[in-house]
Amino acid sequence: MVTKCRSWADWLLIVIAIITILSGLMQIILPETVLNTMGISPASETIYFFRIVSLLTGLFGAALLHTALSNQPDPIILLWASLQKLLGAAAVVLAVLNGLLASGALAAAGYDFIAGLFILWYRQNSALVSKK
Repeated sequence: MVTKCRSWADWLLIVIAIITILSGLMQIILPETVLNTMGISPASETIYFFRIVSLLTGLFGAALLHTALSNQPDPIILLWASLQKLLGAAAVVLAVLNGLLASGALAAAGYDFIAGLFILWYRQNSALVSKK
């Protein structure tokens, strides 16, 4: 089996995937802490649903890492991972605008938005980037 030589873009995709997995895990393990930083006083129902969403975040990150480590990243996984990032960012911005989350949550939304755009860019350009 031949392993491809990884470009800067390949490594950045791997880092984004790892951050996504770790953030999902952190939110599952410490939901009260994360919710408090977003200005939410968590009830047991809130924590339960937050853990479900966090589990899905971790799974999207794992799928992204799986494809990023392959010799030929799957464009379908890249598309869905980028949509998860972009739509998650949009949901947070809307929640902040509606007073449901504290403005500090915008930092995470900004990261997810930039990461989502990068994943889309990578999807379109991965064949070109890997040849450089």
